[in-house]
Amino acid sequence: MRLPPPAAVLAGAPRRLTGHRCRRRCLLHGRDLLRAGPTRFASNFICLESLIKYRHQLGQLINSKQFLQHVNTLRPDSKDVALEVQDMISNAQFCEKISYYLKVIEPLVLILRMVDGDDKNDMGYVYKAMDKAKENLRERNPKAYRKWWAIIDKRWEMTLHHDLHTAGCFFNPTIQYKDNVHNDGEVMRGTMTVITRLERTMNERLDAMAEVERYRMKLGIYGGYNMRCAAQRLTLGLQEPAVAEQILLLDPSLAELYCLQAELLPLDAAAAAAPQREQGEPEN
Repeated sequence: MRLPPPAAVLAGAPRRLTGHRCRRRCLLHGRDLLRAGPTRFASNFICLESLIKYRHQLGQLINSKQFLQHVNTLRPDSKDVALEVQDMISNAQFCEKISYYLKVIEPLVLILRMVDGDDKNDMGYVYKAMDKAKENLRERNPKAYRKWWAIIDKRWEMTLHHDLHTAGCFFNPTIQYKDNVHNDGEVMRGTMTVITRLERTMNERLDAMAEVERYRMKLGIYGGYNMRCAAQRLTLGLQEPAVAEQILLLDPSLAELYCLQAELLPLDAAAAAAPQREQGEPEN
């Protein structure tokens, strides 16, 4: 039996299985294979997880006397679909295919959860998180990762890649002040583009770029602190203005970094809205 392509497994199979299983929910302890996620992509991932989790119960279903009796009562076209579902579940490679697709999808689901989440402070982590997800994918699929990378890169460039993400990565001390940090050309270009858009005059841009260089080289106020620890405190302050006020009263020298973060975060809402529209509205 030839297995369906990834698109059919990700979208069509769970729906067909659910349609012929709806009267036998007792085998799944009252649970549904189809459960809504924040996007269609996430919903399909949840469905695939359910297929693996309940594969033994599904096997019992298609071999049960009640199912076979039910199939015999169907119209010819519906009966053909039911038999197709039965063959699909019976094939050992079906679960293998689903497990393989789950390995591919799982790292990307974590990125989508971050993008779709309510925490705007995640903006500073999206760029590096995507790099990490791709490396994770290469480790899981050393022979076939390139074709998946090509798909990811195309989607990333179309919907998720914004200069704000590279700038957020650069201005995130928890990343920037790691011992092995490396800022590629894309990060620096994106950061400079954001500064150019934020600062209207040439003098303001030059001042901002000078501040960026001090930040990057850990000069002045940036050299006298554990900035990774300070970033956690400032992130809390951005969420709670009262906390920010207390922090800056105790330590006014942290105001520069706080202002840089505060200018970037309001812009993230527009950047996050675009990929959510591309991925699809939440399903009912």
